[in-house]
Amino acid sequence: MNSKADSITDLLQPRGHLAQLARSETRRTDDAPATGSGEEYTAFARGRVGTRPQMMVCFRKCTGEVNVFAYSLLTRIHSENPARGFSMNFGDTKVTLEGQNLTPLFHYMREHRAVEIVEAERTVVMTADGECVVSRVLVVSPK
Repeated sequence: MNSKADSITDLLQPRGHLAQLARSETRRTDDAPATGSGEEYTAFARGRVGTRPQMMVCFRKCTGEVNVFAYSLLTRIHSENPARGFSMNFGDTKVTLEGQNLTPLFHYMREHRAVEIVEAERTVVMTADGECVVSRVLVVSPK
């Protein structure tokens, strides 16, 4: 057993492969504009404790449209190339993500750890260099 007692801040830190993706980021509030806010773009945000499964996931389009789904409705994730995009079924609704370097996001979704996924503006997509960028969020619901 470890002789050093863990403090609460130590327990809240990401562990393992999740630590590679951790970086300090500012979270946008719901009343802040989705575009032109001057904040650095992040494709996805984790919860307060990134290694714990989340209850819901939020998909935010660059137009400001927001769709939130319970992870309990997630029945399928499909991809031919997770780095370029994947699709998910939340009940009868299909959500498709397209972009570049999406493999870490694919793993977060598979493990129910992503909290918010943000579609990038066109300028961000064009200037991204090796970053995880979601260029398109498509939500299709049956009518």
